[in-house]
Amino acid sequence: MAKYKKLYSAAITGTKVEVTAVGLSLGGYHMVNLTASLNYVQVFDSLAANVTVGTTVPLLSLPLPASGGATLYLGGLDLCVGLTLACTTTATGSTTSDAFVVLTYKL
Repeated sequence: MAKYKKLYSAAITGTKVEVTAVGLSLGGYHMVNLTASLNYVQVFDSLAANVTVGTTVPLLSLPLPASGGATLYLGGLDLCVGLTLACTTTATGSTTSDAFVVLTYKL
C-alpha cells in the first residue's frame, strides 16, 4: 500500500509558486477557494522560472467553486520536472485570485 506525505500547505495567488524543483508523484489535493467567485488552480509540470501565468499552458487547471473547495485522491500523478501552481479567475488566464492548497505526495 502506498504511503503519502504532506508536500505543501499554504495560500496561493496568481503569482506563481514553485512547490518543488524536482519530479515527484502527486498523491492528492485539498483546495479551498477563498473568494466568492469561481477560481482555478493552474498546475504546471515546470520550474517557476519557466512559467508565465496566462501564457504557459498548464498541465491541469482545477476549478474551485465560489467559497467552496475540492478534494481528490490522484493515486500518483507523475510530474517530471517540478511543480508550480497559480490561482487565477480563469482556467488559463493571469488575473490573480486566492486559494488555500494542501498537497500530498506518494512515497
